Amino acid sequence: MKKIRRFAYLLRLLSLTLAAAMVLSSCGPAPPGNTDRTPQTTAAPSSQEPETDTPAPTEASAQDAPISEGRHDREEGYMAAFTTHRLTLGALTVHMEDRIYDEALLRACAGTLREKLAAAESFAKEPALPVTVFLVKDSADGLPFLLGPQVFCTPDDADTGEALPAIFGAAFGLPSAWQQYGIAQCLSGPSDGPDLRTYYADGGHALTASCSGLHLSPVLADEETVRAARQTAGSLTAFSIERDGFSGFRDTADPAQILSAWAEKQGISPAPDLPAGSGKAACARAAHAAKHACVLRAENLSVYVTDKSLLRTPDDLYAWLCSFYAGMEEVLAQIRAEAPAAAATAQAMLEEPVRIDLIDSMQATCAYPSRGQIDLSNPNNTWHEMMHLLIREPGGQDWLSWVNEGMAEHFTYAAVTHLAPIDYISHGFEAYLKFFEEPDVSGKPANDQDLIFHRSVWNMYQAFRAPEAEAYDDQNAYFLAYGVSSLLLDGVVTRSQLRRKYDLSVASKRQGKNGPKSMDGNALSYPEAAVLYGCLAERFGADAVIDAYLHGVPFQTAFGISYTQFFDESKAVLKERYGQYMDVPLP
Repeated sequence: MKKIRRFAYLLRLLSLTLAAAMVLSSCGPAPPGNTDRTPQTTAAPSSQEPETDTPAPTEASAQDAPISEGRHDREEGYMAAFTTHRLTLGALTVHMEDRIYDEALLRACAGTLREKLAAAESFAKEPALPVTVFLVKDSADGLPFLLGPQVFCTPDDADTGEALPAIFGAAFGLPSAWQQYGIAQCLSGPSDGPDLRTYYADGGHALTASCSGLHLSPVLADEETVRAARQTAGSLTAFSIERDGFSGFRDTADPAQILSAWAEKQGISPAPDLPAGSGKAACARAAHAAKHACVLRAENLSVYVTDKSLLRTPDDLYAWLCSFYAGMEEVLAQIRAEAPAAAATAQAMLEEPVRIDLIDSMQATCAYPSRGQIDLSNPNNTWHEMMHLLIREPGGQDWLSWVNEGMAEHFTYAAVTHLAPIDYISHGFEAYLKFFEEPDVSGKPANDQDLIFHRSVWNMYQAFRAPEAEAYDDQNAYFLAYGVSSLLLDGVVTRSQLRRKYDLSVASKRQGKNGPKSMDGNALSYPEAAVLYGCLAERFGADAVIDAYLHGVPFQTAFGISYTQFFDESKAVLKERYGQYMDVPLP
C-alpha cells in the first residue's frame, strides 16, 4: 500500500507544481518561515513610489525548493532525536526523517501540504503562522501529533489528510480539537455523515456534540460517532465563522459557548447540553498507547485506559474528564478561601505532569505523589487522590498520615457533592439502612448497636444538610455526621455493621499500626480524620496546619500541645456542639 501511495505521489508531482503556483498566486505571498509566532504582513506600497514592471517575488515550488539537512532534538512532549532532510515553502517547513527519506516523496508531501494550507489561508482570509511538519516513520502515539507550532506525522497521514487538523491547529493557533477538525471538514467538501438534526433528536448523542478528541478520533469511538462528530465540528466551524468572523471562531475554544445558538439555527431541539468543565476538556485528544486501549492527553494530564477500566466509552471518559476539571476548580477555590498561602503551592503542583491509570474496579485506588501518578478504580475518588498530589506528604513522617487523609477528604466534599452525587441517604432512613445491608458492605441486617449509631448519623445529617441539597446527599454534612458520631460513640456502642471505606483506618490502608484513637491519629477512620483536621485548622489556622504538614514538623513542636491533649480537647468541643444529636447519653 505504501508503494502504491508513493507511486501516486510521483505521478502527481508535476501537476502539484502548477496547482500550488496557481493557488498561491491567488492568495498572495505567505509569510517566511521562522520561529516568530506573530503573523507577518507586508506593508502596502507607497502611492508616491513609481510603478515598475518588476514582477513580485514568488514562492519556490515544491519541485524547485532547495533541500537541506536538518534534525529534531529531544524535547518535552516528543522525546525522540533524529536527523532529517527539509525544505521550506513560505510558512511551511517540512522535515523528513532520514531513515525514510526519499527526495521525490518529500517534495510531493510538501507540495500537497502547502496546497492544503494555501486553501485554508484563503478560507480563513488570513496568513498562516509558521508551521513545521516532521514526516516520521512512526509518530509517538500512532496518530498525527501536535506540539506547539510542530506536527509529527507519517507520509500516509499527509496523503490521507489525517494530518491536516493538526497542521491547521498549528497554522492558525486553534487550541481545540473541534476547531482543527472543523477547518479540515469545511475544506473537504460535502460530507457523507448522518443528518445532524436526526442524529441529535430528542437529546440523543448529546456528548458527541462536544466534538472532543475522544469523539473525533477512531481510537475508542465507533465509525458513526466519528463521522457525526467531524460533521458537527465542520457545521459548528462554519456557523461560528459566519457569525463571529475567524478571530471570534478562534477565541471560541469551548463548543458549549455556541451550541445553543447553532442548534437553534439547525432546528435541533433540545440543544445539546455539555457538562461543566467542557472548556478544558475541549483540548483533549485520544491516541493509541502500548498495552492500553487508549491514552487520553489534555494539557499536562495523561489518562491511560485499558479494556478492564470502569470508563471505556467516549461519552463516559469525556464526562469524567469534564468533572475532573470542574472538580479541581472547586477544590482550588476552597483552598484559596481557607488556606490562601497554600493555594500557590497547590496551583503549581496542579500544573505539573499527572498520569492517571484507570484500573480494574476491583483494584485499590492509590496515589503516588513522588511520581505524579494515580491508580484510579473509582472515578468518585479522583479529587481525593489529586489532593495527595497537590499537597504532598513529606517522606518519613508516618504520624502525618491522618492529616494527609483528613485534608484530602475535607477539601473534596464539595466536588463530590456537586459532581458525583450519592442519594442513598436522601431517600430516607429505611433506604439509608438498607444500603448498609447490601452484600458488598456486610451482607447482614443491622443490630441494635448499629441502629443507635446510624440514627445518630441520621439525626445530625438532617440538621446540617444544606437546604439546596434535596435531590442528593450533602457530602460535607454526611461526613461530619459520620465522623463526629464515630468519635463520640467510640467505646459507647459496638458496631458489627462495617462499611469498608468509612470504618477503615488510615493506618490500615497504609499497613501501619492501628492503635487507640486517643493515642494514635493514624487509627482514625477517614471521616474522623476529616473532622479532626477541621478542628485543627479551626484552632490554629489552615495555612499553619498545611505549612507544618509540608515541612514535617512534629505535632507538639508545631502546635504547642501533644496529639493526645488535642484529641481530648477536640472531643470535648465536639460533644458540646453535637452531643444532642447522639441517640444515647454520652459519658
